[in-house]
Amino acid sequence: MINTKVVNVEILDEALGERFSGTFTVKRLTIRDNSTISARRVQLNGGMHVGENGVGIDPETNGLNHMLATLEVAIVAAPKGFSVDELVSLPYMAAIYKEVDAFQDTFLRGRKSNENVGREDRQSQERSVQTPTSAQGQGSSGEALATEVQYSLDP
Repeated sequence: MINTKVVNVEILDEALGERFSGTFTVKRLTIRDNSTISARRVQLNGGMHVGENGVGIDPETNGLNHMLATLEVAIVAAPKGFSVDELVSLPYMAAIYKEVDAFQDTFLRGRKSNENVGREDRQSQERSVQTPTSAQGQGSSGEALATEVQYSLDP
């Protein structure tokens, strides 16, 4: 099984009036990688959890930090001069993250090469790896892990 994928991302950030593009090699995330991503997200969150009533970090920042942490771990090759720390375009970051997330999806449930098989079912289920627009950080990590593990075991 191939554990890396080369992806091309090109996007026009209308708010900045700039075009961003690049070719990235991303890897299949291991259990340790996912643990590293979680620890890094907490570090970027300043140790704060997603809180209610103004206590803790807001869900949007938590989601951004999850994407940043994921890109730090998942990208194994990037265009010369690219740095996750120097990203200025949210749409560009989200487009790269979407490619990483889509690649990780190919390993779920032993899917075959047809990327559309089961996609509707997967999108309707709650998952611990969330898209940039739905990353809310809700629920405990134990609940998220249990959901992901159960999902991977379902026929």
